[in-house]
Amino acid sequence: MFALLFTASRFMQKFYASRKVFDLESSSWQPDGNSNQTRTLTYTITINNPLVGKFTSATDKQILYKESQEGQLYNVDTEVITHDVPYHDYFYTVNKYCISRTSKHKCRRLRVITDVKYRKQPWGLVKTFIERNSWSGLEDYFKQLELDLLAEETPGSQLQDSSKASSIRRRRRTHSRSHTDHLTKHSSQHDSGEAGLDTPQEISGKRKDGIRRNTIVIIVMSVFLVLLVILNITLFLKLSKIEHAAQ
Repeated sequence: MFALLFTASRFMQKFYASRKVFDLESSSWQPDGNSNQTRTLTYTITINNPLVGKFTSATDKQILYKESQEGQLYNVDTEVITHDVPYHDYFYTVNKYCISRTSKHKCRRLRVITDVKYRKQPWGLVKTFIERNSWSGLEDYFKQLELDLLAEETPGSQLQDSSKASSIRRRRRTHSRSHTDHLTKHSSQHDSGEAGLDTPQEISGKRKDGIRRNTIVIIVMSVFLVLLVILNITLFLKLSKIEHAAQ
């Protein structure tokens, strides 16, 4: 389970491709000086939200804690930051994974605890906007992950042929880094082609269009709020005059 989720496995490559994630780059696990190990993933996510745009880049920092025991227990935190969405500097998401073993080829459970964390506290309407979109995305992500893991576990599925399960596991362990990097690039290119993303220049142009749309939306919201404040002040003054006249 750890190899499926936290290495350059065929499973994760197909999972990212199905979610239209491309430009994926990942580092290898390295010691961080606190007896933990860390690695970083960067990628671009395809999204469908008129207020956000079609694409957003993301950074996923993963921490494998020193309490983990190889082949027995894994505690992994992931901190995901999205860079091209409104108020991206206010928040990030944290996912805590716990994987524990029951036998050589089984884990007792995969438990994930997730939360939205804030670097600075937003005001009410903004916080509602952030949490609604964040939780919707997280729910969709983990529902699909659960279904894909169940399919991976099921004999005869498209992802794993039961008659070849042992050889697949051995090949995953012996994949060289250059080969997995090639598969990652190939999967990213194939997925980009399916989504109609022919060139990096077009992707960059669409990102800029999305940022411009976000800026326009924020300006319109700001103007609306200013008008609302002015109307409230006017109403307050009128009520004060009525009260004074009544007295």
